[in-house]
Amino acid sequence: MEHIKNMGSAQTDVGTLIASIFYLMSRYANSQDKELILAIHKHLNLLEQHPDMQSETVKITCRRLRNDWLNLLKKIPLH
Repeated sequence: MEHIKNMGSAQTDVGTLIASIFYLMSRYANSQDKELILAIHKHLNLLEQHPDMQSETVKITCRRLRNDWLNLLKKIPLH
């Protein structure tokens, strides 16, 4: 029954989200591309809200990191 309920939704697993966040952060370190900040923010939100994410510590860390990345975005001058 659970399989049928989830057939229409492709849920990315937690490990893939974490790997993606690490990749995006390393790309940002090399490029300073502000579009990557938005992608990092989105992926941190996806990880925090993921139904398989049970760790409150990780959820709190994701929330804090999202705020840190948004604050960084605010400091970048518009060109």
